[in-house]
Amino acid sequence: MRRPCPGTSTTECPSGVSRYEQGRWVIWLNPSETTSRQRFTLAHELKHIIDNGAAHTTVYKRLTPPEIEAVCDHFATNLLMSRHAVYHLWGDGLRTPESLAMAFHISVNARRRRMTALGLPTDLDEPSVLDYADTFPVTPAPDTLPGHFLPDPPSTALPGVAA
Repeated sequence: MRRPCPGTSTTECPSGVSRYEQGRWVIWLNPSETTSRQRFTLAHELKHIIDNGAAHTTVYKRLTPPEIEAVCDHFATNLLMSRHAVYHLWGDGLRTPESLAMAFHISVNARRRRMTALGLPTDLDEPSVLDYADTFPVTPAPDTLPGHFLPDPPSTALPGVAA
């Protein structure tokens, strides 16, 4: 469902907001931001929802609002860019922040922060991906597997009978 920005003007629109309304959780994402930014914001807001309740009343009482936001950012980073997946792609030769950002459908800034957190260099002398945009490809991928990934059809021949 589309809703207007929770802020009072376009300049005050946050990246996202989560609220409990009428018996269900609602997450609002800023439609003017890139898809990759919206994915990160969705994961961030999911952490706010997960932590609502017991964790919110016990752990969050000791944290400042910026610290709570940092916890949610850390969760989103780990959800979208697991250490295992980053190391795997790094080993496969994706070494620039741009190439890894494209692989994870995230922003280059988020990718650079994650590489730094994992101790990977972000300033390699490799060519950058030209014209990188923080968006998904325009042509969506098909929802079915290519034919060579499908199993062979079951045999219709009767056992012991020559064809």
